[in-house]
Amino acid sequence: MVENTPVCEKLLNNGLCLRFYDQSNRYYGDFHRVVISVEAVLSSQSDLPEELQGTASALHETVIYRKGLERMGVTSGRLAVTVDELIEDFLAASGDYLCRRDMPELLLKKYLTEKGRRRQPIVVGR
Repeated sequence: MVENTPVCEKLLNNGLCLRFYDQSNRYYGDFHRVVISVEAVLSSQSDLPEELQGTASALHETVIYRKGLERMGVTSGRLAVTVDELIEDFLAASGDYLCRRDMPELLLKKYLTEKGRRRQPIVVGR
């Protein structure tokens, strides 16, 4: 079930907002592939250095981090439980790392670096 609204949203102390989207689907009989897409966006509460404040405000609500969580072979009766487990496991494993005070700055710098590396389309002369 692909949804545009998050099933869960967590605002971290450092100003990052984590959104969890359920993109699960049924693939055979009563078996499902549970897929959770985790996205991090900068909130207005992000504590960034002055040189990045302008960039951050221009990129407000832009996804600067994305991670996929997946579990195969889940029966219909365990869908909701599995979604909750995947989210809880992700927060337990990565929560301390993503809550670091400098994480919004690091993710924003990485996003800007990767954005600058994207290839521009080659325009062939007419």
